[in-house]
Amino acid sequence: MLWARRSIESNIPLEYEFFFNQILIEIIYLDEIEPNSLALGIIDLVVGSPKDTTAQKVQLLTTSTKETIADSTLQRDIIELIERVIIYKFPQKSNKELEEMFGLAEWKETQFYKDVKLEGIKEGKLETIPLLVKLGLSPEQIAKELDIDLEIVKQEISKY
Repeated sequence: MLWARRSIESNIPLEYEFFFNQILIEIIYLDEIEPNSLALGIIDLVVGSPKDTTAQKVQLLTTSTKETIADSTLQRDIIELIERVIIYKFPQKSNKELEEMFGLAEWKETQFYKDVKLEGIKEGKLETIPLLVKLGLSPEQIAKELDIDLEIVKQEISKY
């Protein structure tokens, strides 16, 4: 939970006390974070950064992450978080435009990119099923050729 400063903190609603007691939710006071910290930079990227300065901010945050975070897994996770923020901030841009705009060299290495790509491949395969049925292939042949589960093929066929 983010609070601007301690002085404006209010009482925690009863329905959330369990989460605070179990330390599942933590309160962060923005005025207590180091002014040039990575955390504050990411928060600013999410809520405050104007779109015309986002590219510079992304470069600074990415560089800062690489310089200050030793754990490579955590480093990759933070960079992926930054890239997800960019995706949501610029939904009208293609991944190619975002790569060029922000110089995202590791873009294709993120789990998010891999998941989206895999989902696109799966959707493409599913879209070919009706055509393959029209060509006379059996569900078993389609499943084998597309390398997808037979039950998924049968479900798709039942839709048409």
